[in-house]
Amino acid sequence: MCIQLQIAYCILGIRPSCCQNKIFYLYNVNSLTMIEEMDLTPLECPEPFMKVVAKLMKIENGELKIRYKDPKCREMLLEAMKLMNCKVLEDSQNNGVFFMHIKKESGSSEKPKKIELTGGC
Repeated sequence: MCIQLQIAYCILGIRPSCCQNKIFYLYNVNSLTMIEEMDLTPLECPEPFMKVVAKLMKIENGELKIRYKDPKCREMLLEAMKLMNCKVLEDSQNNGVFFMHIKKESGSSEKPKKIELTGGC
């Protein structure tokens, strides 16, 4: 799909049926920041958490919009966002589906932090 079409879909808020349940790249027209969407609703904790953290570790700049159903992952994701110095732009729930919009910038992680897993699902 060409970038112009992706921008048009982003502006209009339309998501074509060929892109349902797939990772879909959108672009913010003002700054051309990559926005990626991940539908993690079929997965159970800790899989959504692990996929989100892995994705954020791979990107330098960008935004990630995720959907997931397992409420156990919410606290783990919020804690990971603090440790990775990412901004949570949206954290909501609707009909049992959680939505989170995360922003990561290249200056977000000045120094690696020690992450200690103390609990989980």
